[in-house]
Order: sequence, then structure tokens, then C-alpha cells
Amino acid sequence: MLNVCRRTAHTFGHTREGFTRARGRPRVPAKWGPVVRRLAVRAMLPLALLAGVATQLRAEEPRPAATTDFAGLILHLSEDPGKFHSDNFVSNEPGYPSAIEGLRALGIHGGAYIGVGPEQNFSYLAALQPERAFVVDIRRENTVQHLMYKALFAAARNRLEFLELLLSRPPPNAPEGESSRAAMSVQELLTAVDSRGASMKACEQTIDSVSARIEENFGFPLTDKDRVTLRHIHSAFAEAGLSIHYSSPKAVKQEPTLRELMLARDTYGNHVHFLASEKDFQFVKQLHARDRIVPVTGDFAGRQALRKAGEFVRDRGEVVSAFYLSNVEQYLRGAQYAAFVENVRRLPLNDRSVLIRCAFEKPTQRLPGDHSEQADGQFWPHALLLQRAQRFVELYDEGAFLTHEDLARQDYLDWTSGR
Repeated sequence: MLNVCRRTAHTFGHTREGFTRARGRPRVPAKWGPVVRRLAVRAMLPLALLAGVATQLRAEEPRPAATTDFAGLILHLSEDPGKFHSDNFVSNEPGYPSAIEGLRALGIHGGAYIGVGPEQNFSYLAALQPERAFVVDIRRENTVQHLMYKALFAAARNRLEFLELLLSRPPPNAPEGESSRAAMSVQELLTAVDSRGASMKACEQTIDSVSARIEENFGFPLTDKDRVTLRHIHSAFAEAGLSIHYSSPKAVKQEPTLRELMLARDTYGNHVHFLASEKDFQFVKQLHARDRIVPVTGDFAGRQALRKAGEFVRDRGEVVSAFYLSNVEQYLRGAQYAAFVENVRRLPLNDRSVLIRCAFEKPTQRLPGDHSEQADGQFWPHALLLQRAQRFVELYDEGAFLTHEDLARQDYLDWTSGR
């Protein structure tokens, strides 16, 4: 979930352009009109001159080029980045096991995957076993973070080594054997990491090696700002360890930590995090090794990222089996939402393709499509719901979605009827 739960409900009117909301516009008294126009013209002249200088400077600056097909694909698909108010170091959706349980019950498997956000995508990938994946996020920081993850997957032989590198917890002098590491349970994995303190020396060494691997092995040209971002992200993991969580200045409650996300269970009591199983970890590691997880900077309502990713998948005779949306739809208004729907419509889909959507709910009014387990009486104010992608487009065309709540209540898949 890419933002903190907002308690205020918004009502929207449905038009062919999407969800719309009336907005007032301040009026200027008529007698002040000429004055305002003259001041505006005077203010715009120096800004125009500055814009011209900036454009010239940008034109003179050589843009670094990708040196591998993988990096070239990232740059080919990506759009200009946007801004977001939070640090999405990790997911804040501990209900993800419910979605994974549903995907498995419905037999969704293979194909291509599209997602958004940080590490939760790896758990969906381990469950779906797709041929390839695109993680599309409006934040350039997310692209840098996924390149960091790719470097860590390449360096780590197993789950414990991955966490040691990610959290800057160096191994003991006499590390466990390879076989014993592979057999570790989630709790044993957490205990092993919790028993060690962070090493800033290890953190610095990892940052340097990750940067080198991204540029030299992956062929992706990091900018100076990217390097600052990489240091910020990795240092946050080193400092907080397993207690790292989604961070937002608008947060009203403690978000789930990485530790809690790893311990989340489905309704059968199974841990389904990608680090809960060595087999799942190794699948994601191999997908990375084949350059099949492509981070993309892009807007769900943009004209490039999703469309070109869809074309890439279609050209290879594949279909998108699952599109993980999180709660991005909450940020799309009016023509933006219509553009998003059009992007979904253009994807190579079939009648089994699903959307994975995060929706908000209250403890006393759980959504009918929510089958998640709330551990130890803890309530997380959201649900992960599944919907057929083609059905979503059909309902939108019929005008079925008048509010964002309708997205969660009008249509959803119930995979529990056969129990």
C-alpha cells in the first residue's frame, strides 16, 4: 500500500473521462484584472529567459547511455519521474498472503507480471512463477532500490546472506553450513539476523559494491542523485534492521515492520514471504540472473511505461497474468483514471488475467472479498482483493465505478467457495 490510510471518503462522479471531482476556482475582481495581467507578464519574462537557459544547458549535458540490453530496456520503457510523500523502503501490506492464497487457488501461474512498489513484488513472483516481470513506479527511487536488490540477489548465495547484506549484519566467524542455512525456518532466519548488530563498515562496503555492480555488470548509468538515493536507502536498512517500515510524514499509526511482513501467514498458517522459503528465494534470484525483473520509472496513467511494457510482452507471444496495483488508483483523478483504464485495456490480457488491488476497510466493516487473517488481534486497515482485468474494463465502460469504494465492492473474486 503506497500511502497511509485516509479516513475521509471522496465521492466522485463518473464520466467518460473517468472519476471527476468539482473544484472551485478563486475569482479576481474585475477592476484588478489589468493590473494582475501586467504583473503576470512581467514575472513571466525572466522565467522564460531562465527556462531558455536551462533548456540550453540540458541540451549540452551528455546523457549517460546504457551499456547492456537490460539497462537499455529500463531506459526505453521509463518516463520522467514524479514525486511521492513517503519513503517506501518496504511494503505496508501485511495482508498479502491472502492475495497469494487466492492466486494459487485460482491457478494463476506463468505469463508476465506487472507490479509496483518495493519488495512485496518478490513474494508475488515466487507464487506466480512468471516468465518476466516489470515493476512500474512513478518514483525513480524505486528503480534504484530494485537495482540494489538485483545486486544483492546476485551477491547472496542464500536467504541468510541476502539479509546479511541488506541489513549490514556481517556473518559470524564460523558461519553455518550451506545446507543448514537453506533449511532455516523464517523464525530461525530472523533470530540469526537479530543476534547481530549493524556494521557501518559493512554498510559502506556493500554500497560501494552494489554501485559498481549496477554500473559495471548491469550497465545502468547511475546519476549523482541516484548514488545519494542508494546510500539513503541502504543506510536506512542498516540502521533500522528488521524493524524498518514504510515511512510517511502523514502516518497516523505504526506501519508493519519487515519482521512482521516476513512472519505474515495465509489462512492455512503458511508463511508465504519470498524469504520464508529457500526455493522461493532461489526462483527470484534466478529470475534476476536472467534479467527478467525490469524496474521501470513510470506513471500508471502515462503514455509510455505500461504501454511499451505491454507491447514488449505481446511481441513475445505472452499475456499479463497478474497486475499488482497496490492502491495507486487512489491517486488517479478524472482524465488520469481514464488514461489508466486505457493502459490496462491495451495490455495483452486473457480471461484469466487478474488485478491485485489494495483497498481500505474498517474493523467493523470488512470488505466481502477480504479473506486475510488478522494475527494476534492486530487489525491492518486494508484488504488485498483480486479481480479479472478484462471484467474491470467492462465494468468501467458500463459506468459501474462511481467511487473508489466501488472498486472494492462491485466486483471481486471469491476463491473460498470450494472449501
